Parts: sequence; structure tokens; C-alpha cells
Amino acid sequence: MVLAKNKLVLAIAALTPFAVWAEQHQTEQADTTLPTIVVTASLAEESPDTAPASITVVSKQQIEQSAANSLAEVLGKTVGVQNYNGGGREKLTIRGVRESNGVYTLILVNGKRISSTGALWRDADLDISSIPLSSIERVEVIRGPMSALYGSDAIGGVINIITKKPTDEWQGAINAEYHLVDRGAGKQQYRLGASASGALTDKLGLSVSAEQYDRDAWFSQGKQATPAYYIEGKKTQNVRSTLSYELNDQQNLDLDLGYNKDKRPYGQTDYQYYPATGRLNEGFASQEIERHSVGLTHRGDWSWGKTTVSAQQENSEIKDYDSDFDEPTHRTVKENNTNLRAYSNFNVSLHGVVAGIEYNHQEVKDDISYQNSGKASVGTSSVFVQDDIHITDPLTLSLSGRYDDHEVFGQHFSPKAYLVYQLPYDIVVKGGYGQAFKAPSLAQMTKDYGIVSCGGGCTLWGNPNLEPETSDNYEMSASIRKSSWNGSVTVFQNEIKDMISRDIRYSVDPNGESSPTGAAWVNLGRVKIKGIELAAQADLLPMLSVDANTTYLDAKNSETHKRLDERPRLQANTNLNLKPLEWLTLTAGASYIGDQVINQKKLPDYTLVNLGLSAKVDPAVTVRAGIRNLTDVDLEEKGKDAGIKFNEKELGRNYYVGLTYTF
Repeated sequence: MVLAKNKLVLAIAALTPFAVWAEQHQTEQADTTLPTIVVTASLAEESPDTAPASITVVSKQQIEQSAANSLAEVLGKTVGVQNYNGGGREKLTIRGVRESNGVYTLILVNGKRISSTGALWRDADLDISSIPLSSIERVEVIRGPMSALYGSDAIGGVINIITKKPTDEWQGAINAEYHLVDRGAGKQQYRLGASASGALTDKLGLSVSAEQYDRDAWFSQGKQATPAYYIEGKKTQNVRSTLSYELNDQQNLDLDLGYNKDKRPYGQTDYQYYPATGRLNEGFASQEIERHSVGLTHRGDWSWGKTTVSAQQENSEIKDYDSDFDEPTHRTVKENNTNLRAYSNFNVSLHGVVAGIEYNHQEVKDDISYQNSGKASVGTSSVFVQDDIHITDPLTLSLSGRYDDHEVFGQHFSPKAYLVYQLPYDIVVKGGYGQAFKAPSLAQMTKDYGIVSCGGGCTLWGNPNLEPETSDNYEMSASIRKSSWNGSVTVFQNEIKDMISRDIRYSVDPNGESSPTGAAWVNLGRVKIKGIELAAQADLLPMLSVDANTTYLDAKNSETHKRLDERPRLQANTNLNLKPLEWLTLTAGASYIGDQVINQKKLPDYTLVNLGLSAKVDPAVTVRAGIRNLTDVDLEEKGKDAGIKFNEKELGRNYYVGLTYTF
């Protein structure tokens, strides 16, 4: 504990000089950037500093310059967010709120939810990787529960991916990127993307993006040494388009079309032997999802306020192969999701109000797992409202609440109260309290749902007696924003009741070896997660800028007082950007992941270092290159040294080169 506190003090000390140094150079800098606007916290345009939530905004420039393998990897380096990579299946965790199942972070695209992996209880990144990176304008990350506006799946937070809109003049980009891993087998990765937007007529605009990403299955020590892949192979094709029609000066109609094909090729995952049953599992698996989505949105700008009405249909087919199944070895899951939503924004005296209704319906067809019925469905009807009361010019009180009528678990009300106070000298203090809930998924709550688990050693069954998870969240933050630097500090506490997890039963043979015999979903007791988030950015010199963030997390079971698995106590990220020439940018970044536990056994900390450059060799051509994981951190070796295996995976040292052509 003392060591952890010392590391936190060091992290705070590391951030402090950025602000002090930048203050000395403030008069030398001109503020030429446009103000950042967010829409997720209140369903209305506002500044992230004064929005009633803790928000991080990731720009398209940050995504392009990161040379990351996925959007999840980019977001995992923002404050309060952990990207858990289990071998290619990435899972974003906000403030430590996750378990080995379900959706705790709501993923939105332009404010509309995507959720075609609700049929799967295993960790999956099929949703977060379904959007072409070239189509993204920005990503808004809300840290902390947002059930008061978005309902059940937002108990951990919300990630809203905002895509590029059609423009008056045609513009576009073509990009390509290639990665090569330094060691092992299956070293190659590439990404090809293209995007374009513009006006078809005076009233009709089009924006379209397409992407293909191909990653070999990586064997960290070579196929002979490690016949099971360390990080799975992946092939994705994503297309997304928006057709925007201006009905008149007051009304606009958007048609969104999306296609996503994500294939994880057949391969060997691991070896597992269960002494009690004598079963040897070699672990062969593959997965493929094909998803089609269509959405229609009407926006009106009237004399009394604004209205938004949207409808979205998402149809997916998931082909899941796992050698753990006895007969048959394949299962095909079909999932259909329908979302209908309407809301309005209007002002009345001191009140800025948003009020709306929403309906969500999920249907899953799976003849193998739903062993009697072959399918299951559930619907939720909701009403929500938020009132931003401008008490004085600098003081705003936000009161919000959502009433959900769940088809199975009945009525739930999720309230939230948030206060924002703008002090002199560009300082904002804000904080509040909110409640949230999460209904069990169809797989968790359906009695006849059973799926092979424990690496083939047991069957995991649904439990119709589960209770929804509920949480009480408190947070407070202070931020300051100057022309050449900014910084923030946030403290939070989230107490979750009835968190759902797997309960695995074991048998012990005469030799003392244990093997799983069965498993079911159960409600745990209370879980308390509290922490501190620090973030800062500064232009130290005209050619030098730096940004950094640190998250300290204390995540424990309130009844046993034991740490929750795989939540690093301390995470820190920093990036240094040097622009020695107008056309050349050099970057250096480091990510520190502190100690964490698995079954109360401590995993060691580690640090990843990345180097990169971006050169604008022509007004239309930008070249990027660099090295990621410079010191070749090997979690397999670090785990062996500590006598415990990391479930999380990291790619070895790899080199990349990329090119973007704009027109």
C-alpha cells in the first residue's frame, strides 16, 4: 500500500511541472484551435469542461497519429479507461467496472447504440471494431454511470463514436498501414481505408468510409515452441455511409447504412487437462460475425426548440466454433436489435430541458445454447428527462432521471444530480451523485441457456433468479483550461450491489487435483471501486507539447475486502510531441500498467514505450513510421518470473509504416 501511494505521489509530481512550465510560456502561444463540443452528456451541444459528467474527447488526428491496431487501443490510453486484451478480444473497462461477462460500457455511434454481441457471454470486441477508423470524426468517452439518460448498459460509462458528416465540398482520404512484429510467427498486419464526403445536390450530401484490416495469428515464440496462438488472427471489412437530405431550413433527414464482417480464423488456443475427468482439451476455436445496420434520423430546429427522432435496426449472424462442444461443434447465433428513440431540447426561463422516450428490443436465436426454446427475446420501454437549471451565470444544477420498464425485471428509476460551478481564472468545479442499474443479459437470465465453459470442463447455465445489478456513484472534479495548457483532477467512488459473476463448482480427485464440474451465474455482494484521475496537457514551447494522465484505482469486494481481479492499481500514460520542422512531427509515448491480482496472486507491473514520426512530404501526402513496444515487453516471461500467468496479452516489438493521401 505504501508503494502504491508513493507511485501515486510520483505520478502527481510528474504532471505538476507541465502546468507550471506552460504557464510561463502562455503569453508566447496563440489559441488557434476551435473549441471542443460534445453532445453525449446532455444530448445537446456543450463544452466538455462544463458538461454534467467526466468526459474525454479523442480527435481524429489523435487516432491517425497513434498508429494503433484498434480504436480500443487508442481509448485504453485515455484517463480512467483500461483496454483489456485477452489475446485479440479487446474489452474496454471504465473505472474498473467490468466482469467476465455482459456489457458494462455502452457503445454508441452518433448517439445510437450498437450491440450485436449481446448474444455472447464471452469477452468480445466485435462492436468496438465495427466502425472504420477513417470514418471517425471524434470519440466522446464518459467515465461513470449514465443510466439516467441511456439505461441499463451504461452502468460503467458511455463511448460515443461520432462519424464524419457530409460537407459542402467533396473531400476524401486514402490510407494504408503496415505492421511487422519483431519475433515469433505470424508477424504481419495491414490496414487499408478510404473515405469521402461531399454534396450530391444543393440539398443532398453523402459521406462514405470503407476499411479492411488483416492480422495474422501471432505465435510469440514461433509455431514450434507455441502451437497455440498468443494473439488470434483477425480479418475485418467495414463500410459505413450517411446520406443527408435537407428537407427545408428547419428539417434534416439522415439515412445511415452499415456493413461489418469480422472473421477470427480457426486456430488452436491452448492446452488444458482436467485430472478429475481425464479430459484433455486442445482448445480450437473460430468466430465470424456478419452485421447489417440501417438507421433513419429526423432532426428539426423549431422556434421553440429542437427535436430528434431516430429508428435503427441491426441484424447479425454469428458463427461460433469451439472444440469444447461435443455435438455439434458449430453453433450459429442470430441477433436482431431494434432501437426507437425520440427526444426534444428546449429552454424555459432558466431551464434547459431534454426529454424523450426510447424503446429497445433484442431477439437472439441459438438452437444450441437455448436448449429447449432455441431463442429468447426481451424488450425495454423508457422515459427520460434532464433539466439544466442555470441558477446563476456561473452555477448550473443538472437533474436527470430515467424510468425503465424491463419486460422481465420490471420498473427501475435511475436518478442523477450534478452541479457545475465556473470560477474565475478559467477554473471549473463540478460533481454529483447518480444511480445506475444493469439488467442481466438473455444468456444470464434464461433458464434453458447452457454453454460449455471452463475450457471444456463444465457447462455454464442461466439463472432466472438473478437480480439486476445496481450502483451508487459519487464524483467531484476540478479543471482549468488556459490557451496553452490545461489540467484536471477527479475523485470518484462507485459502489455496485449484486454484481453478476460466474460461480464455478470444483471436484477434487484422490491426488488433490481439482477440476470444474459445473457453473452458474450468481449475484455477488457489494463491490466498491474508488479512485483518482489526473490529466494534463501543455504546449511547453512553440515546437514542443506534452500530455499525460494517471489513474489510481482501489477496487475491492466490500464483504471479503479482497482486490478485484485484473484491475491495475495504477495506470499512467504520457506522450511527448516535438515539431522541429513545419512538416515533421516526432512523438514518444509511454504507458505504465501497475500491479494487479488474479485470485489474489500479484502480477508484476510493466511499461510500454512507443516512438513515431509523421512527415507531410507533400500537401496531399503524409507518411508515418515508428516502433511500438520498443523494449519488447514479454508478459509471458514476466508471468513466469512471478510464478503466475497473465491473462492479458501484449504484442511484441513491432514496426509500422503508413501513408495517407488526401484529396
